[in-house]
Amino acid sequence: MRVLAISDLHLERRALNELPSLSESFDVLVCAGDIWEGEPQKAVQCVTQIARGKPALIVPGNHEFWTHETGGHTIADVIKLMRNEADRQNAEARRKVVTVLSADSPTFEIDDTRFIGLTLWGDWAQAGRWMWGTDNEIEWAARARAIAVHPKTGPREYGAITTERGRWTPYDAAAEHARERAILVDELVSIHEGPTVVVTHHPPLAACVDAYRGARLPWWAPAFYTSNILPTLPDHVRPELWVCGHVHAPYHVEYGRTRVICNPVEGGHFDPELIIDI
Repeated sequence: MRVLAISDLHLERRALNELPSLSESFDVLVCAGDIWEGEPQKAVQCVTQIARGKPALIVPGNHEFWTHETGGHTIADVIKLMRNEADRQNAEARRKVVTVLSADSPTFEIDDTRFIGLTLWGDWAQAGRWMWGTDNEIEWAARARAIAVHPKTGPREYGAITTERGRWTPYDAAAEHARERAILVDELVSIHEGPTVVVTHHPPLAACVDAYRGARLPWWAPAFYTSNILPTLPDHVRPELWVCGHVHAPYHVEYGRTRVICNPVEGGHFDPELIIDI
């Protein structure tokens, strides 16, 4: 199977026709989120359009949930809107052309290939990655969450996303990371005879964020940008391929048996010909 990986289209600031023409030699398009900020239905429509009738899989990125200016939908609302739009697209095509994966429904199979997808929010244990002598992950994570939750020192994300309980906080992100991590591990350890592809918005390797090291970012930025789940997994349960996004810098590395691919449109280094054979 030939997979075309793409992420971070950010169509809130560019037209769809401004994207480079994609290779036509793929079997399935895998989109790792951040398609159109605050417009979950348009996000699904656009990915379906660029897939040109071939199967497309979507994982919501954090910016899909930024609906404070486009209706104030909760995270659950956004996923429902995306799924409803996918159902509409599939009904119109009279076949399955697009699938939305998330923690409540994370798996889909095409032929013998298993796809597991969810957002996988950042891991606050990574907060001190760029600090000297950071041997106490819990302490650094606690400090970072306290700073990030403040409206003057935290990212805009914590006023832009809504939950059923109110505005999204670093504490919600930490809880969701733990929950989604457990879901992902549970799926990975289940027996599957064919290859496995994991799709997450946030990267599975903390090294992915080091492209930003030295930039003008808060010291705790790694917690916002990445997880570090892949090194904690036994090699025999690791997937053959892991497609991610969020970091606006391309990333291609092999870790054990897993190829980790980040191919974002945002950032100026998108490769429209990047096809991965699995």
